[in-house]
Amino acid sequence: AVRLAAGRLPSGLIDEAQRLLDRAGERSELSGSHTVVAFAGATGSGKSSLFNAMAELDLAKVGVRRPTTAVPLACIWGAEGAGELLDWLQVPQRHQLVRESALEPSAQIDLTGLVLLDLPDHDSTQVEHRVEVDRVVALADMLVWVLDPQKYADELVHERYLRRLSGHRDVVVVVLNQVDRLSPQE
Repeated sequence: AVRLAAGRLPSGLIDEAQRLLDRAGERSELSGSHTVVAFAGATGSGKSSLFNAMAELDLAKVGVRRPTTAVPLACIWGAEGAGELLDWLQVPQRHQLVRESALEPSAQIDLTGLVLLDLPDHDSTQVEHRVEVDRVVALADMLVWVLDPQKYADELVHERYLRRLSGHRDVVVVVLNQVDRLSPQE
């Protein structure tokens, strides 16, 4: 379709489609047996806490000082073949954590091939954190937006991310965290 569109559609649209095609080709060559699920959201929304709960380990730093997460942190079930994928995602080696069966409770379902990423805050005061979120959002297989009620009401997350990603609703989940802080009226 990209080749056939040459001369018929605006060049900017064709270039964008070609970049998407190239990126999809790179991703599929790296590992078809891993699914990258990125936890994204606002400052203090509970991304790292949810990441730790899913991993059943205290891997991500959680604290009152924000922003806490500066670079993506990975937890991998079934590390074989994940190295090149994580290099492509630019997850620093020192933050790669491998979750193998010796660490997993016996009751846990088989999550082999799952790669969870804890991302920096999309609304961080640190520009490089926002740039990192934007970069990984374009590369992840699935996005989990973790938002608290206050941040969910913020137009920024809707305008910059959720509306743009609405066409990808099969691979985007919004988790409303900290709802226990709402009054019945809210």
